[in-house]
Amino acid sequence: MNSRNWRELLVALGVVVWLSMVIAAYYVVHKPWQPENLRSGLESLFSLWVALAVACLAGGVGHRLMQNKNNAVEVEFALLQFSLGMGVIGFTVFILGLLDVLFRWLFWIALFIGIIILRKDITGWLRAFRRLFIWGEYAYFEKGLFCFVVIVLGLNLTRSLAPPTKWDALVYHLELPRQYLRAGGITPEITNLYSGFPQLASMVYVFAMGLFKDTTALLSGWMVGLIALCGLEGFSRNIFGKRVKWLAPSILMSGSSLSQAFSWGYADVWLLLFGVCVVICLQFYDEYKEREWIFMAGVYGGFLLSTKYTAVLSLFVFGMMILTSIFVDRFLHSCINRCVWELIQKALRDGLIFGLVAFLVFLPWLIKNYEFTGFPFYPFGWLGRGDSGSWFQLFQMGQLQERGLLADVLLPWEATIFGVESAVVQGKPAYFANIDPLLLALAPAALIRGGRDSKRWNSNLKKWLIPSLLTWLLWGCVAHFSNEAVYTRHYYGLFPIFSLLAVAGFCSISTIQWPQVRLSRVVETLVSLSLALSIFSEISLFILQNPLPVILGFESKTAYLERSMGSYAEFMEALRSLPEDRACFMFWEPRVYYCERECFLDGTLHNWWYLKQDFGDGSQIAQALRQQGFTCVGVYDLGLEWARNHTGKEDVALYTAFDQFVQDHLILINKIGQDYSIYEVVE
Repeated sequence: MNSRNWRELLVALGVVVWLSMVIAAYYVVHKPWQPENLRSGLESLFSLWVALAVACLAGGVGHRLMQNKNNAVEVEFALLQFSLGMGVIGFTVFILGLLDVLFRWLFWIALFIGIIILRKDITGWLRAFRRLFIWGEYAYFEKGLFCFVVIVLGLNLTRSLAPPTKWDALVYHLELPRQYLRAGGITPEITNLYSGFPQLASMVYVFAMGLFKDTTALLSGWMVGLIALCGLEGFSRNIFGKRVKWLAPSILMSGSSLSQAFSWGYADVWLLLFGVCVVICLQFYDEYKEREWIFMAGVYGGFLLSTKYTAVLSLFVFGMMILTSIFVDRFLHSCINRCVWELIQKALRDGLIFGLVAFLVFLPWLIKNYEFTGFPFYPFGWLGRGDSGSWFQLFQMGQLQERGLLADVLLPWEATIFGVESAVVQGKPAYFANIDPLLLALAPAALIRGGRDSKRWNSNLKKWLIPSLLTWLLWGCVAHFSNEAVYTRHYYGLFPIFSLLAVAGFCSISTIQWPQVRLSRVVETLVSLSLALSIFSEISLFILQNPLPVILGFESKTAYLERSMGSYAEFMEALRSLPEDRACFMFWEPRVYYCERECFLDGTLHNWWYLKQDFGDGSQIAQALRQQGFTCVGVYDLGLEWARNHTGKEDVALYTAFDQFVQDHLILINKIGQDYSIYEVVE
């Protein structure tokens, strides 16, 4: 190298060194992130990584246990493998909990060893999702649908990184895992009324929270929703062709209640996951004629019921779907070569296998409840208070609303038009969910035969229209006798069928030919408009909630909770500031997740009624509370006023007695606005 080259090299090195020094010196003073900001960001990334590891572990377990011998569509089968793996993880944690070995270090060992042993299975499982994201295969409409799903998923992924704030998550979905981890196991001493619910989703949340923290559980729920949508997309594409790529997931995600549930830490998204699995297994049974698919449908049906008691409604529809499908085949395809008795035998045998397998998978939860409480379906029933407050009626038979037959017939219309998340339209029932209008708008079009071939129309009619009509009938019947059964979220396990029926309707409309009018373009425009309005609503809500400051560390967790939940967060902060030996008994407040001490929730808002029934006068109640270790009482004053204003005349004395109890046996130690009060108990 000559001298000139040496000089040029030295000059270049000098420029690089000088540039590096200036940039480094500048950012030492002008730090883009403070240390606490950097820590929050890294914690969010680590939480996301752990949730992804849990999802991969589930996929690897399912891939090892379930092989794709029929060469089914890869994405559909990957969904089945993932769901099976999640079920195995959930029941494994359940067994560990009963053995009182819920240790964080054990979870980390299981995660690392599992990923190492199953690394090839995990790679094979992940490979199945490649074809979903080939951008060049999409037309403009499909690209728009894909972008819609990605945007909604991205917004809810961000929400999942923020501290949980939704009601039921703070009452039991995340509160129970927190108590199990603190106790090191699942024991009868857990005082949460909802501990009697089937808790397959919560067991996975225990695993995720044990590995890191609560946002890891929220992200695990988001992963469940993501895989469910991918599996539904693969299944829909296989049934209806490439023309409707990402339409079924888009229809589901444009309903804000279901899409936002991805970030809530609820069990609702798990109903969607296992519901899709049951539908796919029944489709495979129809195609391959192998009874093992009825067995697997029963396994996923058991997982469905292990997620939520009210999933029995979905299970009933799936069972009727099995029983009626054979006869539909006979009449639609003229299968006259078999006698009716043979068809009845086959239908009953398949239905029995499905129901029996589902029940056996669900049975451990009943056994646990019987051992802990003496009643397998705890806390449902009219059993009195029992060990931990068991008065809970599944369908609230004593609080019926007046419903006419017309309201039952119009239930799909009313649930769609008047359903609002966490709110009620005046004069209408409480559906408590905002679902997508496209489900209702497109579904009837499945009856239009148009230019389609008869075979496809018959197939869609059998698979998606019949169970949808059964759901309509069942929903209307149980809603006629029960307020609780009206809630839309109880039927999320059947929403995959509704979305497929809507896709069938979209395909039907697209085949209709008008002179000089492309009706398919008109329908695509209307669908795009609906999705655009959904995007606008999602973004508006995201801006209003704005979780980014707490995720990136520019806002403290306490400040975020106060901004999101107001006086409740202040109430929890006041409880945390009490001496560590204080235990608090709640009245009219079931959310105790952020209490971080011994707090007895008011699960059904009947704690005062229970105490009056058990102990009588105020002095005996105060003595009983102190004997049980409760030295303070938390009262949700707004909840008390609501209960006082919505009670019958026969209960006026109950609230008068509570006022007297406060006056004689409680000393006010903190008041949070007009919403909450904290008292010390004196005998």
